[in-house]
Amino acid sequence: MGIRFQDGYLRELWSDGGHVDTGKVLAWEPPRRLVWADLLNDGEMEIEVAFSPVEGGTEVLLEHRGLDTLPPAVAGRIRRGYSWNIALGWFAEHWKS
Repeated sequence: MGIRFQDGYLRELWSDGGHVDTGKVLAWEPPRRLVWADLLNDGEMEIEVAFSPVEGGTEVLLEHRGLDTLPPAVAGRIRRGYSWNIALGWFAEHWKS
């Protein structure tokens, strides 16, 4: 299981070989910026991730736009970091290997 940008989409890959497209890439400007539109939730949400060099590493800025267009329960989970905790956990596990 994992997440990959493939064919213009943010694609969640499953262990059985299946997948679901969770986002559509709107802007990809390596190494500075990535923007995608959410495809899973009812609403108009975009996610932007910007990367800036800083002394000793990279600063990552994450911005969700359109949370007010989502159902309140979904927006609340996003504001609490639910999905990002899962995704960053996958990244941390991969980084260790």
